[in-house]
Amino acid sequence: MKEAVKRFSAQGFEVVGVSADNTEEILRKWLTEKENGALPWREIFDGRGGPIIKQYRITGYPTNFLIGPDGKIIAMNLRGPALLTAVEKALADLKKP
Repeated sequence: MKEAVKRFSAQGFEVVGVSADNTEEILRKWLTEKENGALPWREIFDGRGGPIIKQYRITGYPTNFLIGPDGKIIAMNLRGPALLTAVEKALADLKKP
C-alpha cells in the first residue's frame, strides 16, 4: 500500500484505512507505536461491526478494495505487484476518452 501511495498519489490515487479495532484507543496506540504516526493515508475508526464493515461485508482482515472515482469496486484483496498493476491500469483507463 505504501508503495502504491508513493507511486500514484500524484495521479489521484488515495488510500483510506478503516480500522476494526475494538476501541479507538487501540488504533491510536498502534498508529503511534508501529507507524510513528507516519501512515501516508487517513485511517478511520469503524470498530467491530461498524457501518463500513457491515456495508462492505468484511469478515477477514486485512481486506482491501480498489474503488474507482464512480464508487464502483474495481478489484479487492490485492497485494504487492498485483495491487500496483491494478492501480496503474485503473489510472490509465481513466485517461482514455
